[in-house]
Amino acid sequence: MSIDPDQSLSDLQRAATSSAVAGDSGCSTQTYHCPGESSPVSRAVHLGRLAAEWSGCRDCAWKNDIGDTDRFAATGRAEIEKRPGVRRTELGVRGTYLNAIDRFRAAQLASIFSTQLAQQITFVDVDGASEADDADVVRATSNVAVAIGYDGRRGAPDLFVGVHSAVRQNGCDVVDAGRCTAASLLHVIRTDPYIRGAILVTGAGAASGDVGMDVFTQDQQPVPVPWQKFGVINRARHIDRRGTPGASIEDALAQFRSGNQHQAHGATDVVPFEESELILPDLTDSGQQLFRSVRHSGGLTSVKSEDEYRLWLQRWWPNTSGVAVTAVVADAVVAERLQWLASERLLNIQLQTAPAALTSRDTAPHDVGRTTAVRFEVEEDDRFVRIATRNNKFHSADKVAAWINHATHTGNLHVTAHATADRSRILLADVASPNSGMQQELISDGLAVAGLVTSLLSNGKNRLPV
Repeated sequence: MSIDPDQSLSDLQRAATSSAVAGDSGCSTQTYHCPGESSPVSRAVHLGRLAAEWSGCRDCAWKNDIGDTDRFAATGRAEIEKRPGVRRTELGVRGTYLNAIDRFRAAQLASIFSTQLAQQITFVDVDGASEADDADVVRATSNVAVAIGYDGRRGAPDLFVGVHSAVRQNGCDVVDAGRCTAASLLHVIRTDPYIRGAILVTGAGAASGDVGMDVFTQDQQPVPVPWQKFGVINRARHIDRRGTPGASIEDALAQFRSGNQHQAHGATDVVPFEESELILPDLTDSGQQLFRSVRHSGGLTSVKSEDEYRLWLQRWWPNTSGVAVTAVVADAVVAERLQWLASERLLNIQLQTAPAALTSRDTAPHDVGRTTAVRFEVEEDDRFVRIATRNNKFHSADKVAAWINHATHTGNLHVTAHATADRSRILLADVASPNSGMQQELISDGLAVAGLVTSLLSNGKNRLPV
């Protein structure tokens, strides 16, 4: 196929598509460039991704080139067309890397989230404001510290650069946690009372080609955003998320304080989260106009988040144990932590890696094996862990929490376990060493829960329920 230098890009794409369709018998040498990837793929891979509803296909120039695959690709193509660009999730945002969210979009979103963090916790001198001040702009009296990190999701290091720069330009002090996970980033918040929020660049819970960010307040809650204030259209999409992770820590606290630690049958039906599509202003209009909470840029502090987290993690695991543990993890850093614990504490841990798509939607664990006493499956969002025993059945979070509380009745009295309202997550309430002025320290950490369960099993007096 000859190329005319005066041809437009769209003309070249149509010509390439026509050439590929002509060779639809499978002998075509035409290659395709998938959105977000630098290397070309073959036509077979292109058709396979279309059929599998790959997230990048929504923005593909060849998405209508399906050849003879209409019988299985038509439905998938329709679903791809319906998929929004930037999605508002329960904790933050998700979108296809580079096509929906690149470094500049990430900076734009980070400036909005950091503004909300600043406005929620800083003092506003309403009486001292001049008439010239914009009524919609809240100016903080001092910088707000925000911890920022990124996980192992593809594209996360790239977006981290944009988020890091935008938060500082927005007037917030940045605490750089570097490569981390959700659990270790939350540990940074708990150990420093001056850090008022956290942003994790991640794609946990989304398709393999997606990335985004999760944003937490100081008490580990999501950050509500009045999107219209920032010129963002928030288009609602109703998605029933019952039975998936996401119940509020406040629900567990209310349940704990009331003394009603066991819910009645059917009480797991929580209000479904309304996922929505965010239509952001053009970068040419607002990308360079960050929503500054103060008139000067913030400072920068780097922390050794991984070293400090590992030292803290040791308190939850036994010094030595003969209990055979199988751990399935989705993040390389989590695997390294378990390997380190096994060598430091002489633990019998058999490690298995799983795809990052490991989520609580999976209905059954893999075969535990006769020699394994307990199996832990830690998701990409390592705040979540699921526990199974030799009968290859997952235990619900409330059942495990009740077992922990019973097993610690004569031992570690300062730690109690509680399940979230949707039974997707176990929270540990520690009153022995709170790092703030709160009466107790709430911990949402899959490895900490796994370590506590292993410790309780190691004394030989406790056995997990069948």
